[in-house]
Amino acid sequence: MIHKHPLFLSALVLFSTPAWAEKRTVQVIDASSSGRLVRVTLGSESGLVLNGPVLFLAGEEKIAAGRVIRMDSGGTVVAVLEKYREQNPQVEQEYELLYGEPFDEADTLPDYVADREVEEPNPANERFFKPDGKERGPELDDDDYTPEVSLHPKLPERRTFSPHNLTLGVGLFRNRKLPSADDPNVTSGYTTYQGYSFRYAYTFLTHIWLKSETSALLSLEGTFGIYNFEHRTTVGAPAAQVRVIPLGLNLRYMISVSKLFRLYPYVGYQSNIVSATSGASTNLEPLQGGRLLGGGGAQLVMSEAMDARIEGGSDGVLLGVVVKF
Repeated sequence: MIHKHPLFLSALVLFSTPAWAEKRTVQVIDASSSGRLVRVTLGSESGLVLNGPVLFLAGEEKIAAGRVIRMDSGGTVVAVLEKYREQNPQVEQEYELLYGEPFDEADTLPDYVADREVEEPNPANERFFKPDGKERGPELDDDDYTPEVSLHPKLPERRTFSPHNLTLGVGLFRNRKLPSADDPNVTSGYTTYQGYSFRYAYTFLTHIWLKSETSALLSLEGTFGIYNFEHRTTVGAPAAQVRVIPLGLNLRYMISVSKLFRLYPYVGYQSNIVSATSGASTNLEPLQGGRLLGGGGAQLVMSEAMDARIEGGSDGVLLGVVVKF
């Protein structure tokens, strides 16, 4: 059994899609000689998904449960993994097929996949049977022949994200210029200051603004930074040590370009807390206060516990290491 990682309650409430279920009448049109594979009349346009659990019912009686391993417009092949009666679903019999919203047995159903996508001759020479019970007679390479495939447990995919993320980084913080001994007439403009950043982000999977088959990560991130610099207002005046602590809150939307690489835009708000030693200019107001910010970045998955990220925007440039837990 493959256990799915639980999402936090807030993600479930805010960003989950409504559960749905389908119960459709189907007929079994083919069965392999072992009965482990059955083909039903429901096609790929019905909403079935590969490896999705399905339940065969006869009225209120459970017949069998399995997973979808192949679909086309003309029908669906189901691997029968759990039987509730002595016999598997039978050819030419009609059943109610439940799928969509997971049923009770879905959580204990083995997670299996077929060993290949392309049909090949089977050494066991398994054959599908005609509805009248007579064995089909085509050669193995005939288009009508679908040999039984081997099934094996589906291994869980490597985990590439965790809900909690700590980022330790260095960067260039963008802030206002101050009048100085070298340029006393500065009244506007920005410059950058080198410093350090510490960030915590809560991250969860979502499909907002994307198709359901494309996943993304939504992160709410609190930021803490610090940078220091010397400031001298006039020639000969003592240099003052100025310290700026930027505090902020960002929202990032990371799109998975591949399993190991993500791109994201971000928006947020940042407020600067400024202090200085004696002898500093009293005109530190340009460094203070809050403002909206935005930008973009990229994140590279290094392992299950660590990523690397780089980003740039109206608040500056950051290069950091992300610890996931």
